[in-house]
Amino acid sequence: MNLSIWIIALILIVLWILYGILIDKTVVKEYQKGLLFRHGKFKKYLRTGINRIFRPGSEIMLFDARRKIISVPGQELLTSDNVGIKITTVVLFETIDPLKLINTVEDSTKSLYLAVQLSLRAEIGNMSIDELLESRNSLSEKLLSLVSGAAEEFGLKVHSVDIKDIMFPGELKNIFSEVIRARKESLASLERARGEQATLRNLANSSRMLENNPALYEMWKLHKISSAAGNTIVWDAGTDKSFLKNKTDKHDKLPAADSGNIE
Repeated sequence: MNLSIWIIALILIVLWILYGILIDKTVVKEYQKGLLFRHGKFKKYLRTGINRIFRPGSEIMLFDARRKIISVPGQELLTSDNVGIKITTVVLFETIDPLKLINTVEDSTKSLYLAVQLSLRAEIGNMSIDELLESRNSLSEKLLSLVSGAAEEFGLKVHSVDIKDIMFPGELKNIFSEVIRARKESLASLERARGEQATLRNLANSSRMLENNPALYEMWKLHKISSAAGNTIVWDAGTDKSFLKNKTDKHDKLPAADSGNIE
């Protein structure tokens, strides 16, 4: 009885060891894609979660399916009007077909770099420097169209190709700085002229208003007097002297003082 128990226990231990040796437990996360190869041949895609795979002759490859961003550094480019520039681009992409990816290219990142650089060189060679500055957004759209077609051939999906930096030669930077400075000075002069014109218009309107309304003019003068504290104000009473004349007549009619002695 005891011997049978020991034999069963030994068999279970051996089976457990064999299970650990022969069966591989692989966890595929939600942002990953897993491929199962058996004897070098693709067998199936692994589902998300725990996958138990018979180990002998099997190979598992996991790929990160999240979106990635790479920066393609500036390269020397020549525009159609023979101006040398450097352009840095930023690419947003993701892996959508890992099986095609591993069967088509050895290094997907380098292949994507090359596709962006070749597309950028082809587009810039057909544009002048003025066209480049005016159509920066449309250039990004053209690059996206060109790069997406090349990337899909090796299992990548490109979501955007954006122009990050455009670097010009030193002499062009100085010219652009002068142009921008001239534009700002022109705008400032235009704003000053508009302000002076508005001031003159307001003064003309005020002058006409005071000329057509004498009472308003008198009130304006009173306001100036009240606000001129500490100053001497000379007021022109006008040509009407009736008030002073009445005062003078009254003074003339006063009785003469008695020249007699006062006791």
